[in-house]
Order: sequence, then C-alpha cells, then structure tokens
Amino acid sequence: MLKPLMVVIGLSSAMVANATEQHDVEQFKLKLNSFSYSNIAPISQIIDDNWRKKPNNNASNAFTHNELSFSYTKNNLQLSIRKRLSAVVKTNTATSELYYASQQEDPTLLIDDANINLQLTTQESTGLMAGYRLDLSDLSLGLELGYWRIDDRRDSVLTGNVSLIAGQYIGQLSMSELYSDNNFLKRPHLGDFKRTGDGITANVSANWQINPTLNINLTVDDIYAKYKINEHGYSEGSLNTDNTLINDKGFETFLPFYSGFEKTKDHRFDSDPKSKLTLSYLSELGTLTMQASRLYNTNFVEIGYQWSLNNYQIITSFDVERLTPSIAIRDQDWHLAFGMDKLDIDDAQTLRLNLSYRW
Repeated sequence: MLKPLMVVIGLSSAMVANATEQHDVEQFKLKLNSFSYSNIAPISQIIDDNWRKKPNNNASNAFTHNELSFSYTKNNLQLSIRKRLSAVVKTNTATSELYYASQQEDPTLLIDDANINLQLTTQESTGLMAGYRLDLSDLSLGLELGYWRIDDRRDSVLTGNVSLIAGQYIGQLSMSELYSDNNFLKRPHLGDFKRTGDGITANVSANWQINPTLNINLTVDDIYAKYKINEHGYSEGSLNTDNTLINDKGFETFLPFYSGFEKTKDHRFDSDPKSKLTLSYLSELGTLTMQASRLYNTNFVEIGYQWSLNNYQIITSFDVERLTPSIAIRDQDWHLAFGMDKLDIDDAQTLRLNLSYRW
C-alpha cells in the first residue's frame, strides 16, 4: 500500500509546484449523493424483505451507494469529511426465484435443482479527504487522497443446489462470511475479533474545454482503494438437509442442519473504481450532454439537455437502457437532482438523489 501512496503524493506535489496563481476563493459545501439500482426486484421490496412480485428474468445485481460530505475549499485546495454507506448484492435468476417462492406459502410450488449463487457485501465507513485542482488554460486536473476508517463490513457468499418440493427444501449449501457483527448465525461481536479497520483511496478528475462549445469531463473515484481489517470475524460451513446418518452398528443418527467453524482472519479487500465521463455541447438553444458512467460493475448511459430559466439552470436527462428520467435544478449556490424509473416508488428499480449547498 505504501508504494502507490508515495506515487500519488509525488504527483500531487508536482501539480502544486506547477500551479498557476489563483484568486483567493473560500467556500464551504454540504453534499448528499444517493444512488440505488436493482435488476432483481423493486428496491423497496429488497429493503423491506417483502417480495410481492416475481423477480426479473435477468436478475443479477442490486446496489445502494450513499455518501454525505462536508468540505472546505480555499483556492484550489479542498479538505472534506465523508460518511459512506453501501450494500451490493450479486446473484442469479434461480436464486432470486427460489427466494421469491419462499415468501409465498404455496405448498404446491415446485422448483427443481436451483443453482444458488449469492454474494452480499455491506460497508459503512468514515473518511477524511484532501484534494488539489490544477487549472491550466483549457484543462483542469484534480487529485484527491483519502484515509478511511471502516466502521462495519460484511462479505457473505452462499453457493450450492436446492430444490423446493411441496413446501420442503432439499439440498446442500456452502457458506463463508467475513463480518464485523451479526453474521448469518446472528452472532454478536463479543470482543474476540476486531470490527473495524482502515484504508487509503485516491480519486482523479479532468475537465477539458476543447473549444467554446465542446467540453469533456471525467471523474474516477476509488481509482486506488485498498482496505484491511486484521483479525476480522470469519465463519465457514455447510447447510445440508440430508442430516441423517446410519452408523456402523445400524443406529440412525441425526446430524446438525448447519456445521462449520468460526475464527478470526485478516481481511484485505479493495473497491471497484466508480467512473463518469460527460460530453457537453453548447448550442444556441441550450446544452446537450451525453454521459457514460460505471458503478459497481454496472454501466449507465444517459443523454440530457440543459437550459437557463431566470437565474436557474434546468437539467433533464434520460437513461437510454433503463428508461429512467432525471431532473435537476441549480443556481450558483445549491443543486438538487432526482431520478426514478417508475411513478410509483414501490415499483422503482432505479432511484437517485443529489443535493448540495455551498456558502
């Protein structure tokens, strides 16, 4: 971890050394970003654990990413404190359909040999970031370094095969978990393993004004992100419905439904980069935009239009794949954006909210 950190520190030092003279600008900013997406089932059903509709045929992933930050900027230097809360689910259609069936109380349901694959990752963390922006004639470059404290982390993996026959589940599953508290067995933290850890991240950004009408903006968060929790809680085991055994004397013995072990294990992990590329074209009628972003291994492509109304900027955009409209309103001090793919929030599978205010 030390070598890459020294590289980014060296880059930031070079940028400061070559910076042009800036005007004395000082500001505070409070910002909230929230983005939730699911192609499994509506977001509210996953959160409430109450699946009222069958999952999608292409069910594979769902996530929520939420970040609250408070920052102070002077000239081109910025310091901020941030709070992040995220959860990511990766699965397949068979697992989703089996879970939906388990909610139905229908004794006639029949699901034959479902291939179960489920990965759950949750994280809560608090970070302190320091950044610098270098402004050239038509190009602006930014670098931000951060130290994070991991307040809570859980990585769960469940695999195997299960059949549902007349209300009875038959099969065998393997499970492993790294956790800070309350794993699958609902075991609370008792002081015999560590709940918290730390990590280092780096973000980069670039803005290029190609000509008076054409602009390109790129941001990549967590381009470098390494974390560790030493002596984290760890469990591994198997679940087997065939829990009877005939011993060598002919006696029938019942085995436990779950068998495994718990111990501590050093946990080292990273975070996938979160990128956004925006192309803007200024016309006489307003600004046309095209944006491509990637978050938790999911791609999003949007087209948008921006125009002025009195002292405000109105921005509308549309996700071309998921048919999700978004609208944003801003002035020089505040910004509000909201997007949802369904009029009924209980059916929404894409939900985003961005709010910021500076003074």
